[in-house]
Amino acid sequence: MFSSFKLMTPIVWLTRLLVGAYPHWQGCAPSPRQRIYFANHTSHLDTIVIWASLPPELRRHVHPVAAKDYWSRGAIRRRIAINELRCVLIDRRRADHANPLDPLRDML
Repeated sequence: MFSSFKLMTPIVWLTRLLVGAYPHWQGCAPSPRQRIYFANHTSHLDTIVIWASLPPELRRHVHPVAAKDYWSRGAIRRRIAINELRCVLIDRRRADHANPLDPLRDML
């Protein structure tokens, strides 16, 4: 337990403390295989809770997809999205002929 505590980043520690987000894997174990995790999106914490539930070695390879207009607004949200979670931000306001999913395709 102590060694896993040392691997927790401040955002993981805070999420687990405030929300009680501790993983309970049923039917499968964490794996480095390519997967898509999704949330029912009842709050903006869903992304952070799922990310914080992953083992540290998997978090390094996970890139949540999030709305650019929400997560780039304000210094704290932007820092969490870009520096902590390394999100792929999607611009939901379509400009000209730009495909809003191009950043996601580039990451994959």
